[in-house]
Amino acid sequence: MMRTKRNGHKNDASGHDGKVTAEVGVVLMDLSYQPLAMDEGAASILAAVAEQSPSADGRPFLARTLPPDILQAIRRSEWTTGGPFKMRFHAANRLYTGRAYLLEPQDSPPREPFLILHLEREAELGDAILRVSNEYHLTEREQEVLRGTAIGLTSKEMAERMDICPSTVKSFLRLIMIKMGAPNRAALVARLLAASRNSEGDSYTNGASATQV
Repeated sequence: MMRTKRNGHKNDASGHDGKVTAEVGVVLMDLSYQPLAMDEGAASILAAVAEQSPSADGRPFLARTLPPDILQAIRRSEWTTGGPFKMRFHAANRLYTGRAYLLEPQDSPPREPFLILHLEREAELGDAILRVSNEYHLTEREQEVLRGTAIGLTSKEMAERMDICPSTVKSFLRLIMIKMGAPNRAALVARLLAASRNSEGDSYTNGASATQV
């Protein structure tokens, strides 16, 4: 297992024990999802995922395999036929996106393809939505509606993106308002802005999880 150093990547997401978790990282894997090499950013992010997993046994992350939640999400996907695979997960109180790409060497004689897993922290909006969702127990659909509200989408636009009718979007919106104690959309956005400002140092109570996008 080889780990490569990479200078200049941003590190500002702190884990439960005060360690700094990187914002970006890259993993090189074979077709059995066994890591062949990773940079320090990926090692930092994956260590944070492994530590917060419900199955964590307290032993340090050795970077010899992917954390179970990440590995299971990739195995469940159909990225080999549908282009790059994308998933979301959280580590050290921050929301991340993972993208897996299949690379086929053009050497002669041909070599076996391998995989690249690119990990990157999402924008502050994603962090705030994750924090609020944990605090108010929002479902995945409610999170989608909250995200759409935050970026200014209408109920009709959200319905088209979610493949549901506008009245269902409005029902989700009412449920979110009740859960968060917000009288209107503007108040929901204000709650998100407050969550974004106050998110540094807070912890999420639910364990590590990875969701395919």
